[in-house]
Amino acid sequence: MSTIFKALRKSAGVTQAELAKKAGLYQANISEIENGLIDPSFSTVERYIARLGYQLVPVPTRIPTVFDFCLHINEDIAIAREDWAFRSIIQLNDNLTQAEPEVANALAALPPQSVGDKRFDALIAGVVQYRLESKKLPVPGWVNREDRILSEWWTVDKKANKFDDLENTTPACFKSRRILLAESELQSV
Repeated sequence: MSTIFKALRKSAGVTQAELAKKAGLYQANISEIENGLIDPSFSTVERYIARLGYQLVPVPTRIPTVFDFCLHINEDIAIAREDWAFRSIIQLNDNLTQAEPEVANALAALPPQSVGDKRFDALIAGVVQYRLESKKLPVPGWVNREDRILSEWWTVDKKANKFDDLENTTPACFKSRRILLAESELQSV
C-alpha cells in the first residue's frame, strides 16, 4: 500500500506537506505510510486517496497490476537483466489478454513509476494500450504521457534484420511511441 500511496501522490503532483494539509494528517504520518513504517486504517486510506481525487474500488483478482509489474521490471533493469524485463512485459501482455475486461482495466488504472529505462516505460505503455484497445476498453491517461514516447526509434528484437518488414508488422500504438515490435511477439503460444 505504501508504494501505491506514493505513486498516487506524485501522479497528482502534490507534496507530502500539501497532502497532509488537505487530508487533515501530519506530514510525518504520510511519510511513515509511504515508507511502510505504519499500516494505516481503512478510513485513513480513503481520506488520503480522496484528497488526491481518487477512490478505492475493490476488484478481486490474483493477477498483478501494471504498477506491480513495473516494480519488478525496475529491479531487472537496475541489474542489467533486460531479457528478464522483456519476459515480464510479455507476461503482463498475456495477463491483460486473459483478464476479464473490468479486471484488465483495473490492473492498468494506477499510474506506474518509471522502471528506470525510457524504452521500457514506452513499451509498457504500448502493451497496455494495445491490450485495452483490443478489448475496446478506455486507455488510462498515463499511457499517453510524453514521457512514454521515445525520441529515437527502438527495435526491441535485436535480431530483426529488415526495418521495413518490422515496421509493417508493428501495431500503431507502438509505432506512435517509436518502437518497432512485431505483432507476433505479442501472441501467446
